Amino acid sequence: KDNGDIERKFFKDDFSVDSSSQYTGNVGSFTWDTANKRLIVPAVDSAHRKIYRSIQVNDGDYLEIRQLALTEVQEVTVSCGSLVFAIDDNDVYSLRYSISPTGDQIYRMTRNGVAISTNLNIGNLMSPPIRVIRNGKNAILTCSGVEEQPTITLPDTAIWVIGVRTSSYATEVYSLTHGSSISYSDDFSTDTVTFST
Repeated sequence: KDNGDIERKFFKDDFSVDSSSQYTGNVGSFTWDTANKRLIVPAVDSAHRKIYRSIQVNDGDYLEIRQLALTEVQEVTVSCGSLVFAIDDNDVYSLRYSISPTGDQIYRMTRNGVAISTNLNIGNLMSPPIRVIRNGKNAILTCSGVEEQPTITLPDTAIWVIGVRTSSYATEVYSLTHGSSISYSDDFSTDTVTFST
């Protein structure tokens, strides 16, 4: 029975099966390690590579990535690719994870790999789930337990997608999720299911 609910479709890829056929882009540059349930994201020097799939992201929905966040400090800043959340013609909107020589672990929103948001400093959290929430034209970067919420405004022509982009250091992705911040519940006050025999 139709009781006015909005139909919401969600997506989760935990890389336990080869899902490469569901993605567009430089699919051959990424490795689906199904035995270990992870996507291997290569290090790429100049031509950044990406994979993504189109999805319907409603207001209040989130895109989430769980990935290896390196914690070993190097002499230079180490940057890894991360979640792709929007495409606008040739522009790719994605996250970038970095760890500085002083140990600061940060995520930033980027356009074609160039930072366009303030930092989301995850402190000492070990590979936490990172979310981008849609709020109208805005993309809000969040992490549970972190107060900052960097925000950018996307162009009207941007299309929401879910995927991964490379950077100068390799990383591993354990899951990509599209979910809703709105919970569905049924108080059973009306007939939401009609059976026929």
